Amino acid sequence: MNTWFAPSLSRRVVLALVIAFVLVWLVLVAIDAAAFRSAVARQQVLRPAAETLIETLANADADAAALIVGASEVQFNRSRQGVGLDGVGDLLFRVESPDGRLAYASGPLAPLPIRSVAAKGGPVTVAGIAYDSIVVDSPAWRLWLLEPVVSTPALLRWLSAELLVPLFIAFPLVVLPAWIAVRRGLAPLRTLAEQISARTPFDVSPLGVTPRHAELRPLIEAFETQLKRSREGIARERAFVQDAAHELRTPLAVICAQAHRLARADGESERAEARCALERATDRTSHLVHQLLTLARLEAGTIRPANPIDLVETARQVLIGLAPRAEEAAVEVCLQSPDRLVVVADAGALHSILENLVRNALTYCPAGSIVEVALGQDEGGVQIAVRDDGPGIAPADMPRLFERFERGAGVEAVGTGLGLAIVREAARRLGGFVSTGPGLHARGAGFTVRWRAPAS
Repeated sequence: MNTWFAPSLSRRVVLALVIAFVLVWLVLVAIDAAAFRSAVARQQVLRPAAETLIETLANADADAAALIVGASEVQFNRSRQGVGLDGVGDLLFRVESPDGRLAYASGPLAPLPIRSVAAKGGPVTVAGIAYDSIVVDSPAWRLWLLEPVVSTPALLRWLSAELLVPLFIAFPLVVLPAWIAVRRGLAPLRTLAEQISARTPFDVSPLGVTPRHAELRPLIEAFETQLKRSREGIARERAFVQDAAHELRTPLAVICAQAHRLARADGESERAEARCALERATDRTSHLVHQLLTLARLEAGTIRPANPIDLVETARQVLIGLAPRAEEAAVEVCLQSPDRLVVVADAGALHSILENLVRNALTYCPAGSIVEVALGQDEGGVQIAVRDDGPGIAPADMPRLFERFERGAGVEAVGTGLGLAIVREAARRLGGFVSTGPGLHARGAGFTVRWRAPAS
């Protein structure tokens, strides 16, 4: 694309000034045209001239009157032509005595019955040309003074030409300082762009720039905020990769050991035992990878469409999927909810919240425990609550409860330590939050996810 046509603040300022000058020119032409028409209508110029002329004829006879009016006609019309405007017609004069005897008449007016067509002045047409006429009387004479009507195109040409010269002179005097001011004002922005371009691709350190101009401060602050988010994101991703590598090391080592054991097993019973251990390690690794991918997707902030979804049906499907695990752990799971609760939300986030909260309870609750899933909606929004009567959470573990790979001190249950971190991120995706509370029967643990969402 041609750089001349590329968007530019300098050119926009100049263009704005050009438009402003054109608008001022048009407004001034319109004002002057209206003032000219008003002056003509009120006879502000011709009437004083006609009254002065009629006063000079007060004591003149017919011959003297003819000489005076003829000389005045020549003088007036010479002055009008000297203005240099195209389309300026000559004034016409006619002088009669009160009884109608003609003393003087301009050529086109001689045969015109003026008393019948313009006895008191006003518009009149002479030889196909429109005139405005003025009639002035004195005891000795009656004077008609006719001025050609100026057409609107001619008037606009005159006024436009008269106003263009001062505007052309003023234009560079206004545009040049404005252009210089814009160029100097943008200089710090160009300097900032050069500093940013000189940085390496992976340099997310603070800019360290303190702008003097107030207009640049929001831009610098936005850059610094974005760089801070990038640094936090990179640090989070590095920690995530390190933690994931550390957590995957153990199940992969178990898989490797059980595979060697399976390959070297002598008897069928030993092979079966090694095969079962290998399957458990594989399942654990698969679940860990699934949890890692889920958490990475949630933390990435990828926007997914929110659709109407029946929260009760989603909870039932999750509980059906976890039924074998609950049966194996000898834990009773119950659902407290209305028959139907339709909300507009991210289905994946809802599924992650329900699955991880219930799975977390099944992992840490001993046999014979009860896990309750409660769904509801009130004025504060929609809520998902999962409570149990298991061993509960130690107060020392509460500050880091929702951190990644956090399982709590002294916990023997096998888990990934990612479930509650996934719940926290999924709640944020819904625009809500997760909180802890009491469990069932004054024991155990409870988790409540709440967000504002209208029911459908």
